[in-house]
Amino acid sequence: MVGDGERYLSALLTMRVQVSRTTGLVTNDLAPDVLLYLVTKLESKSQTVDDIRSDKKVLDYINDCIEKANKKSVSRVSQVKRWVIIDNDFSFETSELTPTGKVKRNVVYKKHSTKISEMYQLPKL
Repeated sequence: MVGDGERYLSALLTMRVQVSRTTGLVTNDLAPDVLLYLVTKLESKSQTVDDIRSDKKVLDYINDCIEKANKKSVSRVSQVKRWVIIDNDFSFETSELTPTGKVKRNVVYKKHSTKISEMYQLPKL
């Protein structure tokens, strides 16, 4: 979630991806459990994070899930108004996670500042 000091909340979404066996780095390829879910539940043929960004079935599903969560929120200020899928899941290798697995917000904000600012430059809701 992002939005500190902004008019509304936005979300950076990550997809669970595979880790390269040779380099140990995260890849663009979706994890097997994600692929299985996409095929069985959404009848999607997406294989990578890039595929998901242009897959209407997946994007509609994500939007529906966010709308359902927003209906359960206690107030309008706690609702997610915009979201974007980022390239990779957070990882230790990219310094986005602490040794205990917590998100380093300052690193995430810095790394994804362009996408974050784009969400707030869109026309008013």
